[in-house]
Amino acid sequence: MSREKGDLLEDRVANDLGIKKTTNSGAKWDNADLSNRKLIIECKVKDKEGFQGCKGEIKKLIAQAAKHSKEWAYIQQNKSGTFVVIDYNYFLELLDKKNDS
Repeated sequence: MSREKGDLLEDRVANDLGIKKTTNSGAKWDNADLSNRKLIIECKVKDKEGFQGCKGEIKKLIAQAAKHSKEWAYIQQNKSGTFVVIDYNYFLELLDKKNDS
């Protein structure tokens, strides 16, 4: 997939969440594509229909998050849409915060 499409997804997510892009997609600091104090995010664009398997990518992201004591999110965009994978307990925490509002 083209780097340009990946950059566009990273820019969109960074803008939507008010989070900064990691320099060189996190390669230097092992900190994914986007990060803040609480969260690291990996963004991927796939050129197929439907969510694509990403076990290795998520496993790496979980290890990075643990290393930095952060939560993680994996965002994949493909021809079917944009999907987010997060830890179930983090999902429950987010729901609880939303329900408290």
